[in-house]
Amino acid sequence: MTLINKLRKGRAIEYVHNDDDIDISTSNEKLALFCTQHQLAYQDALARFGGNESLYYNAMKLFTQDLSLYIKQTMTPTLIPAEISLMLHTLKSSAATFGFTDLALYAKYHDTKLTHYTPVEFNQFIETLLDKLMTNQLLTTTFSEMIETNLQVTHEQDLIPTLAVNDEFMMLYATLMEEVSHYNMNAMKTFMKVAKTLKIIAPQHIELLTKSITELKFKQAEHILAEMHPFLMKTQRECK
Repeated sequence: MTLINKLRKGRAIEYVHNDDDIDISTSNEKLALFCTQHQLAYQDALARFGGNESLYYNAMKLFTQDLSLYIKQTMTPTLIPAEISLMLHTLKSSAATFGFTDLALYAKYHDTKLTHYTPVEFNQFIETLLDKLMTNQLLTTTFSEMIETNLQVTHEQDLIPTLAVNDEFMMLYATLMEEVSHYNMNAMKTFMKVAKTLKIIAPQHIELLTKSITELKFKQAEHILAEMHPFLMKTQRECK
């Protein structure tokens, strides 16, 4: 049954994890997993917004509104190819901007084929287009909610004090290294406790380390943590 028919029957569409999925407890981990599951190029898209997650979030809400308008337009009985062509041209650009690569490629492909469709083929395409738009509208809505949660967590992180590099801090760091080496998902929580201090001591490493941990690239994170360790030991000695 297509998504359109499900919606017509009033059946809710939910995005849930399978029983085999990782039990994720932090918003960053959920975000990374969601992007992997739905093939969203979020990090590339975020870079287009200067790494500003709040800016991306606000723009994403506008994109979701655009998808709603496209859905209404696609359901218009008197729709003509010229109107759809303009929509597809805009859609392929905006979808790519927000990291919805599959939708962007879909729009690009049909934009080049549209003028060659027979009336029957055009009507068939409209049916699949409507299904595609509805699916991605649900995706953008869910994704926006996850980013909003992530922003709230980030704000809470900003309230966490910067820790001194003392024995207690080094114990936390050792815990983080152990969790990363064993692919323990609790590493995200531990990392948030030490991130501010690490940013001050080793700013040249923190960006890649953050990216590695949030994207669950723990092997890479393990190497970075090992490289940072001498800086921390030196700082600890200087603080005594």
